[in-house]
Amino acid sequence: MKQILIYSSLFFLSSCNFQFNQPQTTSECPQKPTAILMAENLENVNLTTETITKSNQVSATKAVGYTFTGKSGQNLSYNTDDDICVWLYSPDNQILQGTKLPEDGKYLLQIAAPKGSKTFKIDISLGTLASSPTPTPRLSPSPSSSHDLTQDEAAKLVKRWYEVKRQAFGSSFDDSLVKQYATGELYSNTLEKCNDGICGGTVGWLRSKGCYYTYDFSNINRIVSFDPSGSSPSITVNVTEQLTLHGPRSAGCGTPTQTYQKNVTYWFKKESGNWKILNYKVGT
Repeated sequence: MKQILIYSSLFFLSSCNFQFNQPQTTSECPQKPTAILMAENLENVNLTTETITKSNQVSATKAVGYTFTGKSGQNLSYNTDDDICVWLYSPDNQILQGTKLPEDGKYLLQIAAPKGSKTFKIDISLGTLASSPTPTPRLSPSPSSSHDLTQDEAAKLVKRWYEVKRQAFGSSFDDSLVKQYATGELYSNTLEKCNDGICGGTVGWLRSKGCYYTYDFSNINRIVSFDPSGSSPSITVNVTEQLTLHGPRSAGCGTPTQTYQKNVTYWFKKESGNWKILNYKVGT
């Protein structure tokens, strides 16, 4: 059962980063962005009525972002000669249909390429840009909010899951809250899956072997990335966790305390109006 034990150990890791998505700008742009916006490709800019020019390289899978502080009623103006996709995010991480700012706060302009890779140049200001022969890219309609999940909500779900699994995989095997936070493959692996004639998932295996986990700490160090698009949004977080598997050595338990630091991606699914964790994948 070593494979199950390794699975159980890594199962406790989780992670989090800063990413937004926005409406796109050409007919080839998807309604929801698919490119990943990493923290290192995010730049804070000071926008005024004076036009500033930004240039960078993007692709269909790599985005760049510019954050700026705006006030309610101001109008964001931008112009480019390049075929790019642009999304404008409000302070509450909602994609805006237009360029008029609805409230005071921090906004994000996210840029990606509709296909392939492209080096772009874009003029931005909080005033009106001079007219150009090249039409300004159009913001696409805002996607349906039926699947909206914010980065903060996703991070809180992961953090809460760590608390739930402490109880489920601990000596009390209290799995009463698992269904509230897990669904799909994660729920099955935790409470239903059968291995070598033992059913009940990880909890069932631990219980049948007389084993259980204790956790010294489970720390989410940072959010690595967040992708809110689609019906199964995801978050990747960097996690450090220290845990010990107690129980008889004959069952493969009674192992020394182990400490992990990993990036873990969690996928989510909305079920009966509530977001739950669908699955996860441990990275490096």
